[in-house]
Amino acid sequence: MRSSRSISELRGDIQQLVNWEQEDAGSNTQKIEQMKQKVRDAIESELTPRQKQVLLIALSKGFSQTQIAQDLGVDKSTISRTMSRAIKRLRRVLKYAT
Repeated sequence: MRSSRSISELRGDIQQLVNWEQEDAGSNTQKIEQMKQKVRDAIESELTPRQKQVLLIALSKGFSQTQIAQDLGVDKSTISRTMSRAIKRLRRVLKYAT
């Protein structure tokens, strides 16, 4: 369950970024683009292929851990661990990238 909350928090963070971008269009455009690029770079360079796959399925399709596990043919606990590790890694990397 912890990873589900973490994915929800990550979605919330992304939504806050989108809202901020819309509210302050123009004044923060360059900074927002830089932050988006840092996230893309971190996903590409810091996560394992499986972590990228699982995280992108969760974010793009909105699948639950159970749905991802069924889709990939693995146990739900594997997805939970994979998502948790991916999110922890991204938070750690992005914390020092600001």
